[in-house]
Amino acid sequence: MKKLLLTCAITCAAFTGIATASYADVSESMKNSKYCVDNAMDVICMGPESLAMRAKMMEMTKDKAMESRSMYCRDGQAQDPICEEKMMKDSTGY
Repeated sequence: MKKLLLTCAITCAAFTGIATASYADVSESMKNSKYCVDNAMDVICMGPESLAMRAKMMEMTKDKAMESRSMYCRDGQAQDPICEEKMMKDSTGY
């Protein structure tokens, strides 16, 4: 029984930590918004760290990703799974 309670306590603490971490970087002007607590991935709710990460992700367009994969595989990394023909043409997420 004690092990079960300990497991539950650890699980609850982990979920609380995840929720806190996802809400940690919030725009100063929106830190008291309940909407932003529930929708932290909305751009208007993002703080500077989240916005910087989003900007880096947006830079990786489909064309740039395909070009990067091709260059990587041309440079002798053919044994990497990303160099398989199916993966080279994969446009998941774009």
